Amino acid sequence: MTDEQINVAIAEACGWRNCKVLPKPKKYWDVSDVPEMCRIGSPPVAGSCTFPNYCNDLNAMHEAEEVLLWNKGPGVWECYRNKLRGKYGEDDIHTTARQRAETFLKTIGKWEDSK
Repeated sequence: MTDEQINVAIAEACGWRNCKVLPKPKKYWDVSDVPEMCRIGSPPVAGSCTFPNYCNDLNAMHEAEEVLLWNKGPGVWECYRNKLRGKYGEDDIHTTARQRAETFLKTIGKWEDSK
């Protein structure tokens, strides 16, 4: 999956609705129905918000992990942690945002292998 595909999939898993990527170079989300905890960045125009960069921002991934823990349940959280440790060992605390994003999507069954 590309970074953009990963970012969209994680945002949707975190409760974002009406996700739209506008033409480059600007990338924005329609946030008319987004939970407050998922709003990352400051809105440049009414009804939109800067595109979350889960693949390159550990703070954004932390927010996604919070959603995974509290909204998906402790069993899903444990599965996520076990997948991280299974692939990266006990030193999983040093994983990158991209590694966490990939594991996040694999845990919730939204990862798509490149063809």
